[in-house]
Amino acid sequence: MASTLTLDQLAEQAAIIDWGLSTQETVLIQSGGVTVTNWQAPYPGTLTLDPSTPLQFSHSQGAAVTYCYKEVREAITASQSDPYSEALMSQAAQLALAHLPPIHLGLTRLVFLKAYPIITVYTLEHAYSFDTTYHLIYTNTDPSFTGQIIAEPAAGFVRFRVGTVVLPQGLCRTTYVGGFTSIPDDIKDAVAYYLADDLMRISNPYMATDTTQGKRRLAYQMQGGRTPNVQMAETILDAYRRRV
Repeated sequence: MASTLTLDQLAEQAAIIDWGLSTQETVLIQSGGVTVTNWQAPYPGTLTLDPSTPLQFSHSQGAAVTYCYKEVREAITASQSDPYSEALMSQAAQLALAHLPPIHLGLTRLVFLKAYPIITVYTLEHAYSFDTTYHLIYTNTDPSFTGQIIAEPAAGFVRFRVGTVVLPQGLCRTTYVGGFTSIPDDIKDAVAYYLADDLMRISNPYMATDTTQGKRRLAYQMQGGRTPNVQMAETILDAYRRRV
């Protein structure tokens, strides 16, 4: 690869090869399969593909590759006040539900994604809880799927169009691109605090909280095992953590 920028060693990353061509395909990158061969931008290297998704086509040297996420999440139920689930029920079923409030047929309305802001959703698929076969709900390359989903970029979730039946306890598989195209300044500050904490370990390898150097005495307080630098970094990043 000419560049491995934006990749890490975690799972659920994928490569789209030959975008827009008849040989286009999406293959998973093996967890830990990113090898950087030169630590100068744009960080060229090699990728080891996951054997669970073997290549279906031959690709020429220099083929275009786009990195993306391919995440699998368990489909969760909607809230108890979901009117769309009840709209799919017969009148008799709705009357029965009214007499048995603890029993409720909830459908999946949202899918939360790890990387956000969401930039582009390529495909979204669903597998029932009793099967491992994925069924296509949305693809951005087919106009007939327009409006099937609504992405909320900053909130980090995708909402299904009314009438889409996605049963809970199945699996939702989303192929998408997400994250910041331009890193905010406060996140850069947080990284600087983490770096300062690592550099401090050179002069204070045992992380002593009270040291004396001649007439100079230094003391700081740990909080939950975290140094002041780490505390500052986590305070900054707390605004970016999504709570579900």
